[in-house]
Amino acid sequence: MFIPKTKSVLTSLALILLLSSPLIPPSNADTVYLKNGRKIEGLIKSDNADSISLDIGMGVVGVRKSDIERIDESSPAQADAIRQKWSKEQKERRELLEKERLTVQEKIVETPDTTVLQHPKDVDVSKEAGHIFIEAVLNNQVKAQLLLDTGASLIVLSNEIGRKLGIDTAKSKKRELITLVMADGRRVQARYLRLDTVSVQGVEAKRIDAAILLESAGDANFKDGLLGMSFLNKFNFSIDQSNNLLVLENLQ
Repeated sequence: MFIPKTKSVLTSLALILLLSSPLIPPSNADTVYLKNGRKIEGLIKSDNADSISLDIGMGVVGVRKSDIERIDESSPAQADAIRQKWSKEQKERRELLEKERLTVQEKIVETPDTTVLQHPKDVDVSKEAGHIFIEAVLNNQVKAQLLLDTGASLIVLSNEIGRKLGIDTAKSKKRELITLVMADGRRVQARYLRLDTVSVQGVEAKRIDAAILLESAGDANFKDGLLGMSFLNKFNFSIDQSNNLLVLENLQ
């Protein structure tokens, strides 16, 4: 099954900071006027026979001399003032990024992904026609009978359970759709989502990848869905067939 990848929190944060507050050279920087009518402001870093290198505060760009109309250069005092301004802005950005990074870490510490288990947890299961079913609570509100499926990479839910969660798959955007291969070989479309919580008999995991089958998928040959590895891999788990138990332990 295909699960869309996501960027890490800190990587996204760094991009947001960079794009929202670019280092813009002041008006008294070296100004390179191009023959196409555009201009580039910065500080000339090097000058050779064919091109110049211009420091724009976020990096260095090269400009061919054949593309240049003229250059207005800053004075040494103006160049020093620009460098000091850039240095101050870069320091402020590093401090802000570090502050946001620590805030993210605090939130992760305060809200662990799973219930901390002092001892292995025995979860009662039911068997039907050789299949194991487990009752789960989704987003602290919707109960679902899920077929235990270690071959499923994520939790898969019926369209009816999706509606109980408040999701109308008919209004799904194209980027929200993924293709699943069912046990009978059929390829069906589903709406990707991330569940806030999945709980089985008091054992809870947060931020769990899942998919809701579109209504057009038809009969999926299970009750409310599949309990796949996006939940199970949060724990060390084993199945006690003789006692009808799923045993969950903390990851070591």
